[in-house]
Amino acid sequence: MPIETAFEPVDVRREGEDDRWWTLRLLPVRALIPHERTDALHVDRLFGRIRERDVWTHPLLVESRHHVILDGHHRHAASERLQLSVVPCAVVDYDHRYIRVGSWREDRHVDRSAVMHAAIRGPLLPPKTSRHSTEFPISECLVPLAQLRTGH
Repeated sequence: MPIETAFEPVDVRREGEDDRWWTLRLLPVRALIPHERTDALHVDRLFGRIRERDVWTHPLLVESRHHVILDGHHRHAASERLQLSVVPCAVVDYDHRYIRVGSWREDRHVDRSAVMHAAIRGPLLPPKTSRHSTEFPISECLVPLAQLRTGH
């Protein structure tokens, strides 16, 4: 199936709203900016599972202005090892009220500015520090890795 049709159309508006505050897109792997480090063992496991299935199933959550990865750092690292050109991403308006940010760690306070600072200026946060949630389900996708390697 062509990449352009890899995703079913998604209506991302709520009743009474006319703005699209998120969309599913294929973005270049090299254009994505992490804000957290990754755990090598977790990346190894994901790499093996994705390679075995030979299909990408979960979009990364990415903010729209700078393409900072909000959720999916380990999948992003696996995509680099798989030598993918593009990956499916749920691209969001990070300032929208439907996007929430917190921390998995009790000893850390994480907010939007801390995430953006870590991504743009560094240093990267430790693995699994920030926790992003949305008020919408991000659908699974089924995109063959061969298409993501070539980008078309």
